[in-house]
Amino acid sequence: LYNVIGPVNPDGTTQPLRIGLEERYIVTRWYRGTKNEPPVAVIPLQEALDRRSSCWSIFGMEVPNTELWPWVLTKKYLARSISEPNEYARLALSADDAIRELSWELALAVSRQSRFAQTELNVQDILNCISEMELVNDTSVRLGGTSYSIGEVKAVEEHLKSLLANQETAISDPWPQSDRPLSSGPIWKLYSEQRFLARTQAVYSGALRIYNETVERWYQKFAPRLRLYSLMPVRLEGCLEVPPLDSPPSAGPTLMWHPRILAPGEQSEAALEFGTTTYDRAEEDRYFSEESEIFARLRNRHERDARLFRVSSLWVDVEVLEPRPATRMACDWLRDEMKDLHWDRW
Repeated sequence: LYNVIGPVNPDGTTQPLRIGLEERYIVTRWYRGTKNEPPVAVIPLQEALDRRSSCWSIFGMEVPNTELWPWVLTKKYLARSISEPNEYARLALSADDAIRELSWELALAVSRQSRFAQTELNVQDILNCISEMELVNDTSVRLGGTSYSIGEVKAVEEHLKSLLANQETAISDPWPQSDRPLSSGPIWKLYSEQRFLARTQAVYSGALRIYNETVERWYQKFAPRLRLYSLMPVRLEGCLEVPPLDSPPSAGPTLMWHPRILAPGEQSEAALEFGTTTYDRAEEDRYFSEESEIFARLRNRHERDARLFRVSSLWVDVEVLEPRPATRMACDWLRDEMKDLHWDRW
C-alpha cells in the first residue's frame, strides 16, 4: 500500500521531506526534483507554499496543542493518503470485476454509446479508439465529462488485449442489461422485475468480490477490524421490493439485506428474492441471535465478536444502475469502515 500511496521514488526510497514553519503553523511537502537533497529539511513557509516548486502533496495545519502533535499530523496525512486511492477506486482495479466495469464504461465513452445500450462492442475497435485519444495533460484523459487517469486507461488496454489473446472479440455490460425498450421515466422501469432482481443480485455479488480482493490486496493490516470483512465469507440475503410500473416517479425499488455467516472456504455471494422490505423487530432479533451463534461455531470465536448488521437501501435502483456500480458499492463499504476506524480524511 505504501508503494502506491506513499512518497516513493522509482527505486523504492522515500522522497525527501520539506517542512515549512511559521509560529505554530506547519506545512509539509515531498521533494521530487533531480537534486541530491537531505532526507529532511526546514524551508521558509512561503517556499513550502509555492506550487511552482519541485514538490508535491502539500499538507498544512496548525500544530495541535499536545506533545503528541507529530503523531497527530502524521496520522492526518496518512488518513488522507489512504483515502485518496479508495475515493477514486484506483486500488479496486486489482479486482477482476472492477476492471471489467471500467473497461465497459470506457468502451461506451469512446464509442459514444448510451450506458443503457443493449449491445456488445468490438474489442479491437475500442482499442483503436483508445490509441487515438488525446491527453488533457500528462496524467489524464477526459471523455464525456469524466476524467480517467493514464493508469486507468492503461489498465483497460491491458484487459482488452488479454481478451483478444483469449479469442474474445466483444465486450458487454458485466451485469444483466435492460430488457425493455428505452423510454422516458425512471431508469429502473427499463428492466422487468426478474431482470432487475438478476442485475441487483449480480452487482451485489460483484461488490463482495471487489471488496474482498481489495482488502486482501491492499488493506491487510486493517482487515481484522473491518466490519464486513471480519464476517466473511458471507451470503448477503435480502428482500427486493419493486413498485408497479404505473407507480409515481418518486417511487423506486427498495432492498433490505443482511449478511449470513458461511463456513470457511465458501465463496461470498448475494442471494436476493422478492419480498416486503418493512421493518420487523422480532425477525431482526431472531437474525442477530441465530447468526451470532453460527459465527461463534464456524469461526471458533465468542458470539460478541460477531459484528452483525442489517441494511435498508431505499434507492437500490441508483446503486445498481449507476456507472461501475459494484466498484462504487465496494469502495463505499470500505470507505465507511475506514471512517469508523478514524482512518479517512472525511
